[in-house]
Amino acid sequence: RGARAEVRGAINAPVEVDGGPNLVDSTAFVLGPLGRLNGDVTLRRDAQFRLVDSRITGNVRLIGRTLFEGYGTIRGDLLGSRVGVDLSPTIVVGESPNSSGGRPDATLRINGDFRQVGALSLSFSGRRPGISHDFIEVGGTTLLSGLLDLNFDRALGLVVTDRFDILSSVGTIEGSFDAISSVGVPVGLIALTQITPNGVAVIFAAAPPPVPEPGSVFLLLAGMSGLVLRVRALRRNSASL
Repeated sequence: RGARAEVRGAINAPVEVDGGPNLVDSTAFVLGPLGRLNGDVTLRRDAQFRLVDSRITGNVRLIGRTLFEGYGTIRGDLLGSRVGVDLSPTIVVGESPNSSGGRPDATLRINGDFRQVGALSLSFSGRRPGISHDFIEVGGTTLLSGLLDLNFDRALGLVVTDRFDILSSVGTIEGSFDAISSVGVPVGLIALTQITPNGVAVIFAAAPPPVPEPGSVFLLLAGMSGLVLRVRALRRNSASL
């Protein structure tokens, strides 16, 4: 119990495994339906981990450019850490529509603390949290930063009065997202976040007319655009895990 090893592969059966993996150098690992992993999980250097309706008893650490995708339960913390200026984790809640064996809309339960850096990607095919759109439950505290990437089914027909609860936190919520990207939002609307002491929701407002951006803001937007493109590519390629 608690052994550490560099591994690659998958657990696609309802089995219980002791010893969390230390994933590095583009290693990919899948914890399949009803699987149980006892031990901390650490991802570094382009490593990828998919949680499919399963449970990790331990902390999950995402260091630098890594990908954590899926739904299920983490009985511990989910902590992201940036390396340098632009190497940061991507978290995709649920699974991309082209991923086999999963579902695009689901709940990720984090019993401990949640530290969000980099990109957080959520999908929406309806208006019911955790059932028809992605949702995160946090049992500890939440610290937010980075990019919020929203993917709406165009058939939803979004209007300005729509509201989607995307995160609840037993502990306090600190910080905010640095930028929001969205797909499927009708022309004339923009997506915004509404942060309360114990929750985060996506709301909508009428889009303001475009204005020229100062140089410094343009550079920030250019950096975020690169992160958006990376998230989109990761969602397309996630079926190869």
